Amino acid sequence: MSRPLKIAVVVGVFPKVSEAFIVNQLGFLKGAGHQVEVFCTREIRSDYLPHPQLEQYELLKHTHMFRWRDLMPTTGLGRFFKGIEIFFKASKDEGFELLKGLNIFKYGKKGVFGSPFYKVYWQHYFLIEGFDVVHVHFGDNAVHLYKHLSKFKKQVIVTFHGYDSHHYTKEFYKDLIKLKGLKITVNTKYTKQKVLSLGFEAQQLHILPMGVDTSFFKPEKIVSKPERFTILFVGRFIPLKAPLFAIKIVDHLLKIGYDVRFIMVGSGSEFEPCRDYIFKHQLEGQIHLLGNRTQQELVALMAQSHVFLFPGIVDAEGRCEAQGLVIQEAQAMALPVVVSDVGGIPEGVLPNISGFVIPAGHLEGFVDHIQYLMEHPKEREAMGASGRQFVMKHYDTKVLGEQLLS
Repeated sequence: MSRPLKIAVVVGVFPKVSEAFIVNQLGFLKGAGHQVEVFCTREIRSDYLPHPQLEQYELLKHTHMFRWRDLMPTTGLGRFFKGIEIFFKASKDEGFELLKGLNIFKYGKKGVFGSPFYKVYWQHYFLIEGFDVVHVHFGDNAVHLYKHLSKFKKQVIVTFHGYDSHHYTKEFYKDLIKLKGLKITVNTKYTKQKVLSLGFEAQQLHILPMGVDTSFFKPEKIVSKPERFTILFVGRFIPLKAPLFAIKIVDHLLKIGYDVRFIMVGSGSEFEPCRDYIFKHQLEGQIHLLGNRTQQELVALMAQSHVFLFPGIVDAEGRCEAQGLVIQEAQAMALPVVVSDVGGIPEGVLPNISGFVIPAGHLEGFVDHIQYLMEHPKEREAMGASGRQFVMKHYDTKVLGEQLLS
């Protein structure tokens, strides 16, 4: 490896249960010897669920709020001495810009080491600190930080994850499109097409899925699975992930005489409708809502399951799953997967080899293929083994981390 890089990683909220893939990526970068600092534009969470790499690499010790008020000392004397320190670090051009923030004729009393000065400092913060790379997660974060990024003279990378390529228009990204030297990563071909439709150039885009730590998501050599056939769902309880439809699939299996257990992990707006359906149809003994779980608990649940079910749909707003990293995590645990054909989901599965891809909303199709896996244990085991090899080759955090570094 050449000299270690100094990398600024920008996120909105950190750490976040639904964005464990960011922690995985940060862990790889730290483990590879690079200096990584995390900047949050919204919130540092104190109620996070434990994550092995979060503790191993002490990532929270290298996490900072990235708002101008958080850079400004609370006392006048503190602002004075901090201001002197900032001037010493600043270049000639930056210093001139900082002086503009002290214009008492324009800002009045606030101009004396007040908010205008620190707002200017905030806009130049990345350049002053001398990072080699700024990596912004989510395109809308990059738009809000455009002034910073336009002044940064080294490498800027923006990663689009899905919603950021759906909720916003070309007009929203018009300035970011102009940013010279910008490189963009996307998790799937599906997301790439969405980002291209926003006006970005194809040569800027690189497909780089979110990765799985296959040394952590690893099936034990000897796993005693329960006799009762267990199906697992993991994901936010939101319409596009179709948790209620997943329950209806299992309910149908139960009605035609199959004795199955369904474990559901996650939380969100669809949690109560799912719980209400379970109570209404007296399914409490067969379907279990566990809420959010740690990565360690998730591995244990996968080890005790026979099949992973993820029947995502296109929601009322036209959104659907851009990648669905949990599908790769399940395959890394040697679980055959039964998933829908929307968005980027099919790209992360070997159809009929590591799992089955079913037309979205086709209840009978999901039921039939889960039945097949129940009745063919040898084929189920072979699918699981193929899935793990597939993920190790194409989705392992180290493999993808090397691609990110390059």
